[in-house]
Amino acid sequence: EGSVSRGDLLPLPRCHQYRGRTRVRQENQIRRFEGDARWNKDTVKVDAMKRIINVVARGKDMSELFPNIVKNVAAKNLELKKLVYVYLERYAEEEQDLALLSISTFQRGLKDPNQLIRASALRVLSSIRVAMISPIVLLAIKDGVRDMSAYVRKGAAHAIPKLHSLDSSLERELIECISLLLSDRRGLVLGSAVYAFDQICPTRYDLIHAHYRAFCKALVDIDEWGQVSMLKLLTRYARTQLCCPSVTLMDEDLSLLIQSTRPLLQSRNCAVVIAVASVMADVGPPSSLPSCGNALIRLVRTPREVQMVVLLNIASLCERQRTMFDPFLKSFFVRSSDSSFIRKLKLHILTNLVNETNVHIILRELKTYISYPSLASDAIEAIGRCALTVEVSLPPASIN
Repeated sequence: EGSVSRGDLLPLPRCHQYRGRTRVRQENQIRRFEGDARWNKDTVKVDAMKRIINVVARGKDMSELFPNIVKNVAAKNLELKKLVYVYLERYAEEEQDLALLSISTFQRGLKDPNQLIRASALRVLSSIRVAMISPIVLLAIKDGVRDMSAYVRKGAAHAIPKLHSLDSSLERELIECISLLLSDRRGLVLGSAVYAFDQICPTRYDLIHAHYRAFCKALVDIDEWGQVSMLKLLTRYARTQLCCPSVTLMDEDLSLLIQSTRPLLQSRNCAVVIAVASVMADVGPPSSLPSCGNALIRLVRTPREVQMVVLLNIASLCERQRTMFDPFLKSFFVRSSDSSFIRKLKLHILTNLVNETNVHIILRELKTYISYPSLASDAIEAIGRCALTVEVSLPPASIN
């Protein structure tokens, strides 16, 4: 018999034991789900599908169950069918061969009386990345953009960029579908239609001419992320197609855009507020900028990641119109919880806001920062910038 070393007798490290137990537990879970999926009772299958989707939502890989789950796509139980489509939307792109076997079932799903099933079938079809089914997906999209349900039309709009990335030769037909979607008056559809427009033909402003005023009026009815896409599109359109505003005269269409975007400054979504501020700064008259001040300052108190983006936008606006943030000077004072990048941004904004009126307030604040090692060098640099901006005799303590 061969000798056994001491290392052979040592137990596995705790991390390997944990990974092994996790892998065995996941395999047992998959086998249990497979057994539930083979049951004839719909109630058992529905319960199993709920647990599977719960596991998928937590980031676990459940692709091994695809062969057993795809068989239930033709189930008569509506709740089960919805859950199956939710799973298939997640894994159809990874399991293309198995998804192709059920393509006739997906096509039948496009004619289902339930709008959720029709939209789900269209999403699954557009997720199968096989060029040979491009004509089938195109027909499904053409039917989807004319569907009576706004939810299905929204799904068709999201399917357009997927098909274009798969087969760019269908661009002309897809642009026709986008043109039809842009004429839709449902807020649920418009945001997705603009997204498809930006992905396929972002410079085809001839498609926007007839709908520009309708877009401005529909801004408040679109979902938040659709508002961001719409605001970016309207900003580009105004910069390229409308006249630049003067002190005494502003284009009627540009005035409509400014009036339509102003209520969105009260939005809870930070991206919407920043997009509105960009509209005001890029195409609005100088008199429209002060209305953005309160909204942007409100966002300075948000979490650190959002705060950084807001401060970058404020720093850009300060260079265009310094007086708009004068009433909020104390909002840019450095806090102990601020990260190093946010500290530098706030100091940069403070030096941009300095003038003869507030220079002593800013210098007094900068003076306190010098006593902190992490802020001393940045504070001294900021004092120097203040001295270059405003001719004032600095107190000796600040220089020292």
